[in-house]
Amino acid sequence: MKKKTGERTKTGTKVFRAVYAALTALLAGTIIIGLTLLWNALSAYEKSDPEIPIKALMEQFEKEKSLLIKSLNAKLNEFEDESILEAYFDKLTQGKITYSRNGKKSTEDSIVYGIKADGGTIAEAEVLKTKISLGYGFYEYELGEITFGEIPTHTYSVTAPDSARVFCNGIMISSGYVTVEGEIYPESEHFRGFLKAPPRDLTYTVGGFVGEAEFTAYDGQGNGLVLTDGVFSLAQKEDTELSELALNFAQSYSKYVVNDGHLSTAAEFLAPNMPFYAELKGYENFWHNWHTDYAFLDTQVGEPIFYDENCVSVKVKYDHVLYGVSSSENGELHSPADYTVYLVKIGEKWKVTELTLN
Repeated sequence: MKKKTGERTKTGTKVFRAVYAALTALLAGTIIIGLTLLWNALSAYEKSDPEIPIKALMEQFEKEKSLLIKSLNAKLNEFEDESILEAYFDKLTQGKITYSRNGKKSTEDSIVYGIKADGGTIAEAEVLKTKISLGYGFYEYELGEITFGEIPTHTYSVTAPDSARVFCNGIMISSGYVTVEGEIYPESEHFRGFLKAPPRDLTYTVGGFVGEAEFTAYDGQGNGLVLTDGVFSLAQKEDTELSELALNFAQSYSKYVVNDGHLSTAAEFLAPNMPFYAELKGYENFWHNWHTDYAFLDTQVGEPIFYDENCVSVKVKYDHVLYGVSSSENGELHSPADYTVYLVKIGEKWKVTELTLN
């Protein structure tokens, strides 16, 4: 009997161990399956995070901002290129770029983030829920539209003689941008018909600039014009021959009117058939001051101003001093002169058409 009892105990132990092992294996398998399911669910949850696309966008901002310039949707005028947008974008995104969720505009399927730089919102980015299922009720999100605020633009106006070629940022401005047509320069009449195309001012107005506008202008001879307060002046350049000619005529005129010079000397400078000659011929100085000597002091001669290649004006200033004048306390009489001399080219020679007081 003792022997049989021992056999049953040994057999029961084997059965128990087998069942225990099976249960342990089953439990372990269940745990593994459960952990796998949990891991997959957590992974799906993480992949469904709507901040994943926005974080990627921030990295793109930092690494290569130029890729996002297309999102600006800016319409450039013909005088600017994409480098202007790049400069604007660089300035816009200076400082640390951050983002924050806009709870008022966001929904479950569309989440809106404000993109900020230096404390101000520069754009909004939309993150959209896709139909791509990650399982466990989670879905992928993708970056939608990026909307920047309206780009501020500027309008510029510049005025130049109608004979000039005007450029903006190196590109010639067409007549289609002319908004104002001025009157003919009144001083043109002093050339006495030698100026075939009297100049007038044209005002060009161009809008839609994101950046700055740089204007240049040139006359028909390629001379650069000077821009002052938005207005290009006629070409003015150094020409010793013309400046000296204007000065010599002005001084000859000054000497004639005080009876120190002859009409013939002044007339040698004049173009033929000038009305100014008749004025000189009829001039009489009833207040002639007798003097012993004279001088031209503090002489200033401006650079010739070119109305065209054959018509120029030159400004001349000096102090015409007479010495030995009995009616003066110190024997000197000072007569400040400030003239504009008008010159024309006839054949190969330059002649005077008129002299006016400034």
